Amino acid sequence: MKLSKKHPVKYAVVIMTLAVLTLFVLLFISPGCVTQPDKKPNTFYVTVSTSGEITVRNQRVQLSSLAEKLKSTGAKASSPISVSITPDTTEQLMRAITKELRSGGFRRLVFTKPKKNVAFVNQPDDKQN
Repeated sequence: MKLSKKHPVKYAVVIMTLAVLTLFVLLFISPGCVTQPDKKPNTFYVTVSTSGEITVRNQRVQLSSLAEKLKSTGAKASSPISVSITPDTTEQLMRAITKELRSGGFRRLVFTKPKKNVAFVNQPDDKQN
């Protein structure tokens, strides 16, 4: 069968079939669209030491200027903020940090504590020898 523009119905069917196949390949086989949102947004990290010192990017920060420091490092209101605290950080300090960050417009924040690791060691039993 020879395709030509003399047979417009056959020509249109073949063109439409090619168009549908091309669309299928583009939509279902391609890895993704460039306009998809970033699945891992940049998280900004705040650290609270055992003595209560607050640091952002290894720079000590006063609690009253924490939100401004984060903004100066590029954090936006939609940026996730991770506050690493020690097990002995008081609830009062956590509330104060939350209040400061909320007043600065930050809404996505989480407090994290280091995980306690537990190890079991089997001691050899001297009575077996």
